Amino acid sequence: MFFLCIDMKKWSIFLLSALLFASCKHDQEELNKVNPDNSSELNAGDSLKLKPKVYDEDIEVIFQNNKKDTPLEDSLLSVVKLCDPKQKDLNNYSRPACDAKFFDVFPINQKTSIRQDFLVVCRSGVGNFPVRRVIVFTKEGDEYTNMNSFVADLIGMEKSKTSPYNDLILQFMDEDENRFECSYVYADGKYHYSKVMKINGNRIKKQYLDSMKVVIGREISRMKLSY
Repeated sequence: MFFLCIDMKKWSIFLLSALLFASCKHDQEELNKVNPDNSSELNAGDSLKLKPKVYDEDIEVIFQNNKKDTPLEDSLLSVVKLCDPKQKDLNNYSRPACDAKFFDVFPINQKTSIRQDFLVVCRSGVGNFPVRRVIVFTKEGDEYTNMNSFVADLIGMEKSKTSPYNDLILQFMDEDENRFECSYVYADGKYHYSKVMKINGNRIKKQYLDSMKVVIGREISRMKLSY
């Protein structure tokens, strides 16, 4: 669980192990505050206290066969050539239809419409890609350009303090299925890695933030999960 990859420096592995231990201990302390007798059962009010809203906008993308895109979303998917508007076979993942079974579209800019700036979460298996992807587009003149691509899942957005573009909260996974929740911020025409927020669901304590930013950033680069 704690080993990210066999070629990482020993100090990085030790730091990650210490981080997760400290985070889990902190979570248990918070649980004990809500439930002092350490009972395994909590009432509904206590559950709400333990599960606060994490980001400005928490996002859970669930692809369902009965959900329908809007005509605008279908049009955007078609114009950026992620799907085939003539495809009727919803079991074809290699050449997918413009359908909500395969894609979810989100606005990302507070000052422009979705027609100008948007991102797409692609279902695993689409285009023969085994895992989910997040692809960010912007319109330049009459053409859409690919701003960023991530081998990741979108799990949240936050309002930026410096840009009309929302900060993206993306979840990456390594070969051992460790989960890294990372913040990406917009600057100079594209999104850039900012920091890691959580590892395997555990918040990162302040004293580890700078070190873990470097470690996880190196892992994302090594595995080519952002480009």
